[in-house]
Amino acid sequence: MVSHSDLDDFENNVSEDPSYKSELIHLLSNMGGGGAESCIRKAWVACITDDIASNFNWAGRAPKKGVKFLTVAECVYAAVRVNYPDCKRSVYEAVTKDWLKQAPARLKLKKRNCERLE
Repeated sequence: MVSHSDLDDFENNVSEDPSYKSELIHLLSNMGGGGAESCIRKAWVACITDDIASNFNWAGRAPKKGVKFLTVAECVYAAVRVNYPDCKRSVYEAVTKDWLKQAPARLKLKKRNCERLE
């Protein structure tokens, strides 16, 4: 996703089309990872950019939007549960919260690395 409108379109497709939703879950579940936490992070990286993630938090406290209300969030959790059926929702939420919280730092690091290359 490059913009918020792209995310909105993606969210609409996932929430309105059951086959699109199941395909997304299938794709995300095949990403792998060294454990449930790694799988959660990889799935989020595949779904949204750090630029967009920096405008979200879990619950949607102002001025950010809440990711827990998105169908995409349900898909990420479902995909993780395919490979890690014992993954608790609390673990999923904690890893997602941390991943979202770290988005601005990842953006800053990417910017710094790009400046070094120039």
